[in-house]
Formats: sequence, C-alpha cells, structure tokens
Amino acid sequence: MDEVTYGQVVKAYVVEIAGEDEAESWLKVLSNPMEASLVAELLSRGERPDLLRLVEQRFVTMEKEFCERESRPFPYSRFAEQVYTWRVSGKPYFDPEGFDAEVTMLVEHKLMIARTVAVRSPDAIRDESRWWFRHDKFMEFCLLPAFLDLTIMRSDNASMRPTKHFSGCTNCWP
Repeated sequence: MDEVTYGQVVKAYVVEIAGEDEAESWLKVLSNPMEASLVAELLSRGERPDLLRLVEQRFVTMEKEFCERESRPFPYSRFAEQVYTWRVSGKPYFDPEGFDAEVTMLVEHKLMIARTVAVRSPDAIRDESRWWFRHDKFMEFCLLPAFLDLTIMRSDNASMRPTKHFSGCTNCWP
C-alpha cells in the first residue's frame, strides 16, 4: 500500500469511528501508542481493526502466515506452557528452546523483540540472542491457553470458546 492510499485509509477509518456513538471511547483507545500502532499495522495490511480485539487480530494475522510457512497451526497450548514456565522462572528474557519457528514469526510480526546482548564470562565476552514480548498484552494473550480449563476447538460452536475478550477468535486456538 502506497503512502497516499494509506493516508486515505487512515482518514476514512478515523472518520468512521468518530461518527459512532462510542466515538469518545474509541478515540481514547487510539490515544494509547500500542493500540494506535496495532491499528496502523492492521490498516497497512488492508485489514479493518476491531478496537476491542486488536491483540487477537494481530495474532490471527501472524497465525495465518505461520500456517502458510510451517504447514501447521501455531501451537498455542504448548507455547503457553513455555511462556508460563518462563514467567515463573523469574528470568528476564524468554527461552525459545523448541519454538524457533514460532518465535521467529512472533518477532517478524513485532509481537516479540529479539536483541543480541554481550554476555561476560570469566573467559570472554560473547554475544547471545535474547527474546522479550513487545508488550505485556502480547505475553498475556500467549499465556491464556495455559489457564483455560476447557478444550477450545476450531469450530463454529460458540459454547466451546471463551466468552470474554477472546470470544471472536476461532482461528487462534489449537
């Protein structure tokens, strides 16, 4: 999408949400830099942002590309267990062991951040890669399957999906 078209899409989107009954609430959501950047990313991909499901939309977009590249769905349950293990360990960075393809995709979609840091040891200084979630909301989305008591299936059966914020995502659950 070129710059002119993108500008037109953004203006049309803002005009649209500003005309709704909840306009003040929607504009308040967009005043948050993370939400604004998620909306910008979705608009640049030609997608219509849902202000109540922005994180979910980003993960659905990421999962579609992951499925195309890896020929398998994103392993949300297994990944959630790894994220949970990391959080309770107290380590400041995520260990991607066994999830190289998943972490690579999360980094490409700006849901995680990869950094090379210099690690000192008595013998030498060596560079190591470290990974963090770009925002706690992304980490929390990845943690959710570890805390669900029910089996979530890919179906149109609404009773099998969570009922709160994540109820609209049928593609992102294993």
